[in-house]
Amino acid sequence: MDYSKLKVAQLKEELKKRGAPLRGKKAELMERLIAYVNNNNFDVNVSLDLVLPEFDLPQDEKFKDINANSTLPKITRLHIDLYTNRFEKKDDMGEAMYKNQFLEFVRYCKRDDTFFFKGVVHAQMYKKVTYNVHLKIANDATIEATHCECAAGEGGSAHCKHVIVVLLGIEQMVREGDIILSQACTQKLQTFHQPKKKYQGTPLKAACLKSVYRCNHIQFDPRPPKYRGKNTKERLHNLCASFHSNMPFKHLLVPANPYGVELDHTYSKMNPKNKFLQYMLLRNVTQEDIVKIEIETRGQSNNPLWFAHRKIRITASHFKDCCMVKNERLPNYLP
Repeated sequence: MDYSKLKVAQLKEELKKRGAPLRGKKAELMERLIAYVNNNNFDVNVSLDLVLPEFDLPQDEKFKDINANSTLPKITRLHIDLYTNRFEKKDDMGEAMYKNQFLEFVRYCKRDDTFFFKGVVHAQMYKKVTYNVHLKIANDATIEATHCECAAGEGGSAHCKHVIVVLLGIEQMVREGDIILSQACTQKLQTFHQPKKKYQGTPLKAACLKSVYRCNHIQFDPRPPKYRGKNTKERLHNLCASFHSNMPFKHLLVPANPYGVELDHTYSKMNPKNKFLQYMLLRNVTQEDIVKIEIETRGQSNNPLWFAHRKIRITASHFKDCCMVKNERLPNYLP
């Protein structure tokens, strides 16, 4: 018989009759089938029905992916613990594998009052290797039969870590309407722009870096020279600085010096900083001001002025932090 003419589904069907593994590509399946035929099935004459007498699996076409709208048995963590306790087995390894996205997919099929689940779980040591897991769960969430392709999961009452992974996925789907599956490369966020190692060197100051590009040589007026006016650069700076937007052009402007306002305006009786503090009632607060603030901020969380005063003052709830804060944590409290 020329096995090269058989399709992948036909090759798997022949291997299933001989109790052979079904993993691999077509070339591997064909090579495995020829080996089983030439060696008389390695003196093993079994089929899936004999290995799993508890299973009467529906056809693969009837299985469909589970989602939040699927009607599933109300399985809980208690049902899983009761099943694993029969074999005196802890599900710590299976839970860790499930959280680390070893589950590829889970499909289900309902027939009468019985649910059949089919899942694919990656091997722990070799993630390219996968195992097919079959579950049979009653409508009352009783786990009737389980099977896995791994060496520890043969038979109708498998309790290996791959079975636990599928059970945990079904339990989370019932409880939260979500499931943790392994992500494809197109589903993951890009990481090529992130450094592989954390930079441990001394930070460089931007002012010390050699810059070939200088902002002083930029022509800000796109009009022809004969139409250009005076002070075009200053007018453009004022226009962009007054415009409430994060336009890229603003990165070319030199940041303002907040201390320059106080040092330049020396002709007034009170410098701008103290004048602002007095206007915000942050210094020289009189008893009348205290009574006025108390009346205006009544209602607390239902009063917008209460939040406005809390932003600019040291309240009683933060006074202890201000007194007990350590020097190394002081920058975290400063704006």
